[in-house]
Amino acid sequence: MLVMSTESDYANARYFSGFWPLFERAGVAISANGDAALLVGPECIIFAKDVGKIQKLICEIYKKGTENFQRHADKLFV
Repeated sequence: MLVMSTESDYANARYFSGFWPLFERAGVAISANGDAALLVGPECIIFAKDVGKIQKLICEIYKKGTENFQRHADKLFV
């Protein structure tokens, strides 16, 4: 499952991770077996480490924009 949040619509990521984006988009990826990753941009990485409940953080996806989100989703839980 993939969910995405923005500064103005942060409920999805916050519900699954405890993290809400303040400056840029964020997302949460959850595999069928329950492994989860928090997807954040470079400006939010420290805040995500401090308040997020998900230990696995991935920063590179949002550096180039959301068009890369789906393309990288299958590689998150290798």
